[in-house]
Amino acid sequence: VVDVLTKYVNKYRHFRAGGGTTWCSTLTKLRLTANNLSENAATQIVTLLKRDALRLESLSLANNRLTGERDSFQKKLFESLLTNTYLIELNLSGNYFNNVFVNGLLQTISYTIQECQKSILFLHMGGNRPALTYEQLDRLNNIMNRSRTGKLKQYYREKRGEDH
Repeated sequence: VVDVLTKYVNKYRHFRAGGGTTWCSTLTKLRLTANNLSENAATQIVTLLKRDALRLESLSLANNRLTGERDSFQKKLFESLLTNTYLIELNLSGNYFNNVFVNGLLQTISYTIQECQKSILFLHMGGNRPALTYEQLDRLNNIMNRSRTGKLKQYYREKRGEDH
């Protein structure tokens, strides 16, 4: 899976002479649900999200028995979320993320909304083992509401700008 994605990125990402990249790809959703991915493979996949190397709007790594206990996966996921500008849906349901991982993920997403003006609109964590605490569920709900409200405000500001 990782080799295919890396080849895909190399094929469709073109570097401009003056800097930056252009894309000629339509891949926006990647569903790797229940593929028995290793932590290493998941780490390499989320690394491709960093700085929009892979322009996904939706990524599912659900039901892959991921634990997030390897520092590399957690670190690369959080770094990628801080620099990615396209991802709006992330499905991590049905994995084995501990409270430290979940709290770090919620903190990272909250930071991207508040400081970076980026937003994941849908974060799926259902069926995680151990289950999210009530405090984590409440925090997740608040973060997603803030994210969606911000995105709606941005949309209407842009729409008003087009009308004038």
